[in-house]
This record gives sequence, C-alpha cells and structure tokens, in this order.
Amino acid sequence: MISTYLEGAAVDSFLTCKFTNVSGKTIYLVKVERGYEPTYLLNGDKAEYFVRIRNSTKRFDAREAISHYKIRWCSKEPDAK
Repeated sequence: MISTYLEGAAVDSFLTCKFTNVSGKTIYLVKVERGYEPTYLLNGDKAEYFVRIRNSTKRFDAREAISHYKIRWCSKEPDAK
C-alpha cells in the first residue's frame, strides 16, 4: 500500500512499523529513517512534495521544493537539512 501512494527510493526499506503500548493503549508506530533522495506523494495524476518541519508537515510548491532539494540533497555536508 505504501508504494501505491509514495514514489522515490525504495520507500519500504526506510520504514519500520510495529504495534506498541503507550499509556495503556495499543498504537501502530511508524519509524521513518532519513532517505537519500526525495519521495513524492502520489495523489491521482499529481506528485506532491511534503516536508516534515518539527512536529508538522508542509506541502511545498515547485519553487520551495527545488530550494529544499538543493539544500537537502546537493549539500556537501552529510547532515545538512
């Protein structure tokens, strides 16, 4: 199902999913490792670009996506964000 809605590197290889208990409730925990190239949300015939910023998610337009790509993946620093 994930590969149906996400496009990019082998997305499944960056995910760890498990059920766990928090405060007496069972939750499904999804841990996402940092990827090495962008991943896009497939929404019908559109590929949309979202970025996690602290505890929120923001959809980027084309200009923001290009700028983020240059900073995030074209930087010489391995931990550049």
